Amino acid sequence: MVSEDRKRQVREIWQARKHINNSINGDEIIWEKADKVIYDKFKRHYELKIIDHDDEAGRKPIEIIVANFLPEEQQEVKQLFDSLASATIVYEYQKSELKEAFDIIAEKIFGWWD
Repeated sequence: MVSEDRKRQVREIWQARKHINNSINGDEIIWEKADKVIYDKFKRHYELKIIDHDDEAGRKPIEIIVANFLPEEQQEVKQLFDSLASATIVYEYQKSELKEAFDIIAEKIFGWWD
């Protein structure tokens, strides 16, 4: 039989692990949240598409566009997405999740191995 203290320790370790995983996957988590907001507003998912073009010199410059949206909607969708999932927002989310994990570990670690 597993003691209540051991169950508590395992829950705390898994809680810290969850925050670490959220930090690692922060860009995907924020992207999905932003996509959900865009889907709720436009009823279409946010999707980027890379298009390459041949130019006279034989190079293939690329263009990244927002797929699934009309050209007149693309600017609004890009601005909305950037306001919800910019690199700064992703960084702050990852940092806060990592801080939460380390706060749990710092507070509880010595109790785990008494």
